[in-house]
Amino acid sequence: MMGKDRAIKQPLNIDFATMELRMTQMAYLLILSREYGAEIPEQGAIIFTGADYRIGLYRHYGVSFDSSFVRVRVQGEKPTLSP
Repeated sequence: MMGKDRAIKQPLNIDFATMELRMTQMAYLLILSREYGAEIPEQGAIIFTGADYRIGLYRHYGVSFDSSFVRVRVQGEKPTLSP
């Protein structure tokens, strides 16, 4: 997904606001799972599609979030959630 100049190739099929929304949702789901014991269904990978101008085709990249080494720490009292 990166060019020789180490910048992400454009155009991508996802804009920054959508990517930020998906990453925020993944963080919220991780907190619900780890701190509240909620069973979260498996989340699919984010599929990025970018043009490869060198060969004239599109390349598709599946990016998964692996939270195995992420630790959630609550600061202060953990809020009680209503159903």
